[in-house]
Amino acid sequence: MRQFLCDDLKVINEWQAAHGLPAFKLENLSKFGLIIDNVCAGFIFETDGGFCVFDCFISNPKSSKIDRTLCLDVITEALLKRAEARGFKTVLALTSHPSIEERCKRYKFESALEYKCYLKEI
Repeated sequence: MRQFLCDDLKVINEWQAAHGLPAFKLENLSKFGLIIDNVCAGFIFETDGGFCVFDCFISNPKSSKIDRTLCLDVITEALLKRAEARGFKTVLALTSHPSIEERCKRYKFESALEYKCYLKEI
């Protein structure tokens, strides 16, 4: 596991495309993310409030399901440690993907109300 670098964007966007998802834009990714080469990546968005957000988790669909599960857990645990070390009291995770929802439940995230998400590019 290592810190995400700008040069990794091409690879994770290939994974996005393979999942039928739109490409990430570098300017929309957090300044801190972790990647396990050839398997997966995830990011923590740090706010100026008491919470941070886990988002932009992506896996290489060509890697084995077991590798994806284990490596996403490794990244989740590392990001949780970072959040705690940086003084955050709450971690928010937004997802529509069943495997991320299951991971949230395993890590004892509480289910909040269901929301719709709206974006506007300016």
